[in-house]
Amino acid sequence: MHRSGRCTTLEVHSRQVVDFADCSTQNNVFTPRIINDAPPADNALVFVSEPLGETLELSGNVTGELAITTNKRDVDITFALYEQMPDDRYFFLNRYLGRASYAHDRSSRKLLAPGEKTVVPFSQTKLTSRRLAEGSRLVLVLSVNKHPFEQINYGTGKDVSDESIADAGEPLEVLWHPDSFIDVPLWRD
Repeated sequence: MHRSGRCTTLEVHSRQVVDFADCSTQNNVFTPRIINDAPPADNALVFVSEPLGETLELSGNVTGELAITTNKRDVDITFALYEQMPDDRYFFLNRYLGRASYAHDRSSRKLLAPGEKTVVPFSQTKLTSRRLAEGSRLVLVLSVNKHPFEQINYGTGKDVSDESIADAGEPLEVLWHPDSFIDVPLWRD
């Protein structure tokens, strides 16, 4: 078997605004269903690959680096990876949720500098294995976590357990830089 190369997902600067004070919206890339008519993509960025020219096997951990600039001191990043099958249904492959301030060292928090570009590496994803059909596409749904059933990081820099909606402040602005990438472990025979 032969492993394919890195898959670049962001090709242009993408700007995202998340208003934590607005309780009428949520950012949720998770779905409990494995096969979906469409991925949940509320206030998310969606990246779609070209159709696969052959059957490939996705086997291993999805890893990569997300280059971002924010106006806050911390952010929880989330993404979901799907196979858009040739029949246009979406097969859920993997989900990631990580706190930027712990991305380099899970034992020591390092806050972000607002307005400065930082690289957030990720490698602690779940092991994924699936044979991807020829003609399928990979779909990445990328966002900032704002889900009412998960701890919300308002970005103040305080211990997130001590934050509340009162800490929402101005909306979070994230600039996703084009040198971000994900490495999808695709294998061919």
